Amino acid sequence: MDQNRLNYTDCLKIQIYEDFLQSIASVREGTRPDIAFREHEARVYQLRMKVAAAETGHVRQGNVISLVA
Repeated sequence: MDQNRLNYTDCLKIQIYEDFLQSIASVREGTRPDIAFREHEARVYQLRMKVAAAETGHVRQGNVISLVA
């Protein structure tokens, strides 16, 4: 179960990172950085909450401390 949860959080973090890279690309195409950042944060908010919930579950169940990237 713990391995499945780790895989799940890793997948979520990859999605967040890929969206971040898309935001960088949009800035290179002319989007203002502050707008790109706000849009990115709005898109990944739910993913970040899922990561936090899953990692909190790690701490409660396995006494393992996880670092959030």
